[in-house]
Amino acid sequence: MNLWLQFSLMMLFPLGALVLVVVLVQRRKEQDPGAFSSLILALLLNGIWASGLAADFVGRGVGPTFVFWWRKAADYALPLAAAAILFATLAYLRYQAPQQRRWLYLLAAGLGVTAILDPAILPLGLPALHIAGRVISHWGWWRIAWIVLWALPSAAAVWSTVRNYPRQAGPLHRNRVHYWALTISVNLLGDLLVISLQPIMMQAGALVKLLAAVLATISTLAYRLPDMRVVLRRAIGVLAAGTVMLAMFMLAMIGGQWIQREVQEPQTMLWAMAGLALLMVLLFFPLRYLVRRVVDRLFVQDVFDLDIVLRDYGERISHMLELEQLAQAMIETVDRALHVGRGTLVLAQVEEDGALVFSPVLTSGRSPLPVLTCAADNPLARRLLADKQPLAQYDVDVLPAFVELSTAERDALARWGGELYVPIHARGQIVGMLALGTKHSGDSYLGADILLLQTLADQTAVALENARLFAGLQALNREVSELNRNLERANLELLELDKLKSSFIGMITHELRSPFVPVDLALQLINRHGLEHMLPEQREQVEQMSADLADLRRMIDNLIGFASLVSKQRALELEET
Repeated sequence: MNLWLQFSLMMLFPLGALVLVVVLVQRRKEQDPGAFSSLILALLLNGIWASGLAADFVGRGVGPTFVFWWRKAADYALPLAAAAILFATLAYLRYQAPQQRRWLYLLAAGLGVTAILDPAILPLGLPALHIAGRVISHWGWWRIAWIVLWALPSAAAVWSTVRNYPRQAGPLHRNRVHYWALTISVNLLGDLLVISLQPIMMQAGALVKLLAAVLATISTLAYRLPDMRVVLRRAIGVLAAGTVMLAMFMLAMIGGQWIQREVQEPQTMLWAMAGLALLMVLLFFPLRYLVRRVVDRLFVQDVFDLDIVLRDYGERISHMLELEQLAQAMIETVDRALHVGRGTLVLAQVEEDGALVFSPVLTSGRSPLPVLTCAADNPLARRLLADKQPLAQYDVDVLPAFVELSTAERDALARWGGELYVPIHARGQIVGMLALGTKHSGDSYLGADILLLQTLADQTAVALENARLFAGLQALNREVSELNRNLERANLELLELDKLKSSFIGMITHELRSPFVPVDLALQLINRHGLEHMLPEQREQVEQMSADLADLRRMIDNLIGFASLVSKQRALELEET
């Protein structure tokens, strides 16, 4: 290989790393400052290491001391780049700061030990050791320390990624970890090629590490990464289709050669070739369709007919007026089409102060879910009110716009178990939301899934409004029924009081009249037999007593008569006066 070509290949990584650093600096994001800084440092260190491969190509004008320290910096840049990749991994996967500090202290100590053992820096003259029949010199000790310094952060990055994967609940979070796992795997492969110390392998390792740097940059910058599982399925489908095409081509070549060898007459050969071509065309499309169906059946879980799903759902909810039934029908439809593990229909109500209240509809067999109240300036409320597009839980976890969400709001969303929130709008206002969990297959929601869910939300809007009005009428009917029952109870109480009043009047009628009988009898005896024996003043007092007793008896009779009239509800006889 030409020396200049080798030099160009060696300098490809430093130039590429410099370009990637510029891109990262220009498009730096606020939510992952640790990952960005560590990745930039890793790119710079890898660039220093790769530039050290070109030390042999420098001209005579450069002093040997400069070349020595250039190579020495390149030697230590590779393990330090592995350490930077580890810190980028910890920041990317959102490990806590104390864990990062412990690794920093450990790697700093390892770097110090490696530098002390380096005979080119500190010629301590350590004696050679004989271990298991092998001689380990001073350089051998340094080489072992250097490998440990590189291997420790590399293994820690792989272990941290593997350990973090089960903690990611959503498919978008897991897909993000997939890309980072691919990144560190490719970078580790490049390091292994470099450590082999073979010139060709080292050049190949530089190119592999450049690919890892590009993957790391894309994984850090991209907010939504393509679903790796979907990409692999499509790649398998393309590979299977390509295999069918290659097999058909090979069969056509073999058949054509056989026809040329066995058929001698030109016209017959021409017709045989045409027949073979027609046979290949007739077999190609059915075979390609068959292969596609097999690939879809093996690798694609969510296959549905949009028109059939929408028609069945529309017929099912056309006469539904119960919120619980509507929620159950919607969840069952989504589950049959997309195989979703969990779903909840949530009602949305805008208060007078602009606050947005989300109330999950309780369906049969489900425990109650918390009500979520968002202020008017809440980022979640602003997003759902202004945008009719679905909102993923991944957006809430990653985007800086949702950092302001409180712990209580995040806990409520976690209790809902939603991975995707599809708003339901009617007459320009949000009336509800469909909170969907993860699929049974573990896939994310794709374009066809989003289209289905948005169409279902549009169909549900009118039915949801009708169900809410019906629920309001039912609540009003229950309130009126309760008032009627209260009136009936009050009427019964009044009837009891009326009976008690009648009993009381009947009792006092006898009790008030009874004392007048003996008093009247006594006055009659006095008037008949005792007046002639009395003084004039005494006779006047007896006469006055008789008159007062008559007035009192008349008043009592009037009172009893009025009470009896009221109790018996007699009709009044009205006359002109």
